[in-house]
Amino acid sequence: MTSISILDYAMFLTETRESPRHVAGLSLFDPPADGGEDFILRMVEDMRAVPACPPFNWKLGSRLGALPVWTETEPDMKHHVRHLALPRPGGYAELMKLVSDLHGELLDRSRPVWEFYIIEGLPGGQFAFYLKVHHAYADGATMSRWLDVSLSTDPKSDKFRPMWSLAGPAGRRRRQQSLTQVLEEFGKTAGRQLVSVAELYTMILKHSLKALRLGDSKVPIPFTAPRTLLNQRLTAPRSVATATIDLERLRRAGKAAGGTINDVVLTLCDAALTRYLSEHGELPPKPLVAEMPVDLRAEDHEDGGNVISILLVEMARGNMNVDERFNAIRDSSHTVIKEFSGLSNDAVMTYTLVVQVLAQLGDSLGLAERLPPLGNLVISNVPGPPQALFMRGARMTGIFPLSTVAPGTVMNITVFSYAGKMLFGLVAGRDAIPDLQQLTDYIPESLVEFEQSLGLSDQENAEKSSAARIKKTTKKKRNGKKSAPGATKGRNKKTGTP
Repeated sequence: MTSISILDYAMFLTETRESPRHVAGLSLFDPPADGGEDFILRMVEDMRAVPACPPFNWKLGSRLGALPVWTETEPDMKHHVRHLALPRPGGYAELMKLVSDLHGELLDRSRPVWEFYIIEGLPGGQFAFYLKVHHAYADGATMSRWLDVSLSTDPKSDKFRPMWSLAGPAGRRRRQQSLTQVLEEFGKTAGRQLVSVAELYTMILKHSLKALRLGDSKVPIPFTAPRTLLNQRLTAPRSVATATIDLERLRRAGKAAGGTINDVVLTLCDAALTRYLSEHGELPPKPLVAEMPVDLRAEDHEDGGNVISILLVEMARGNMNVDERFNAIRDSSHTVIKEFSGLSNDAVMTYTLVVQVLAQLGDSLGLAERLPPLGNLVISNVPGPPQALFMRGARMTGIFPLSTVAPGTVMNITVFSYAGKMLFGLVAGRDAIPDLQQLTDYIPESLVEFEQSLGLSDQENAEKSSAARIKKTTKKKRNGKKSAPGATKGRNKKTGTP
C-alpha cells in the first residue's frame, strides 16, 4: 500500500460526472519512412506487452477511519491500451470530435485510472496518441517529464518506453508509514505549519485591507471575479480545440514589449477571450481573473502527484488596446508571483487548497451561479522539451495539453512548448462554448495584432529583405558578375501566421 496525499485525494473528492479530474495529452506523429504497413498493429501489440509500473498499476483502496491508499494491481492492458481508427475519409475535424468525446468520459476507479489510445486514419499516414491520466496520479509538469523520458531524440532509435513502464523516481511515492513514523513526521512539520498559518493570516489581512480600499495590493481577492458566460453550470459534454504558434514569435514579441513569453501568452488569451465575449454581448466591466497553476517543485524533485499552487491573476479591461493589455497583465502577473514567492510552499499549497475547496463547495451545492466566481478560467503554461522527439523513427510533430476544468468555470487553456512551437490546448463545456474553435482562432490573430503594434511585422520583412539582398550580392561578387541595368528585383513574400 502507498499513501495518498490530501491534495491528490482531493482530485477524487471533487470529481463528478460533469467535471472529470483527469489531464491528457494529444500527440501527433508522422509515420516512419520504413515502418511498413503493419507498423501500428505491431506497436499496439508491443505496448500491451509492457507491464505497468507505479503509479500506473495503482488503484484506489479504502482504509477504515483514514485516508484511502493506493493498492497495487495487475492492469488489463487491453483495457488500458486501445486501438482506434477514424471514420473515412479521416481528418483533424474527426480527430477533434473523437478526442472531445473521450475527454468527457470518467475514468473507471475500479481499475488503475489511466487510458491510452492509438488513433490512426489521419491524412498522409499520420497517427495520434491520446493519453489521459487521473490528476491524482500526476499534474502537467510530471507528465511533461514522463514524456521526455519515454521518447527518443534519435530518429534512428528503435527504443520506446511507454509512460506506464517508467519505474523509479517517476513513479515513486511515499510508502505506507507506521504510527511511529507518522508521529515523527508530524513533529518535524508542526513548526512549518505554524509558520504557514502566520503567513496565511498576513495574506488574509492584505485581502481585507484591499476590500476596504485601505491597501494597494494587486493580488486579486478570491471570489471577486466578474460573472460571464465562462462561469455557467458545467455539463458533461466537452469540446477540444488546438492552436500552434512559433515560439520565436512569442519570444520576440515579449522582448520587444519588455516582458516574458508567459506575459505574451496571457495577453493573447485575454485578447481572444475579450473579443469572444464582446461578440456575444458578455464583456464584463471588470477585468477577467485567470487561475494560473504554478509548479512548486524543487529542480531535483521527480516524484509524481501534485505539488502545485493556483494563483489568481487579474487580466486587462475590455476597452484596452493590445499594448495596454500587455502592460496591465505583465504588471499583475509579476506582482502576484513576487508576493507569493515570499511565502513557504506549505502556506501557498494550503491557500490553494482552501480556496479551491470553497469553490468546489459552491459548485457542489448549486450556488456557483449565485455567488461571485473564484476565477473565470484556468490558464496554465507547462514547459516541454526544446528538441524534436521520436517514437521508433516516427517524429512527434506536436503534443497538445488537455486539462481539467476548474470548479465554477467552463474552460481551461493549457499551453505546452515543444521543438520551437507553443501548442495551445483548449477544453470547454460543449453546451456553454459550442464554438470553441472560433475562440481558439482568435489567439494567433491576436498575436498578429500585437506584432503590428510593436512594429515587428514590418521589421521582420525588412530583415528578410536585407538578408536576401546581402546573399544575392555576395553570390554575384563570388561569381564575378554585376547586376544588369534595370534588372527586376525579387518580390518579398510575407510569411503566413500559423
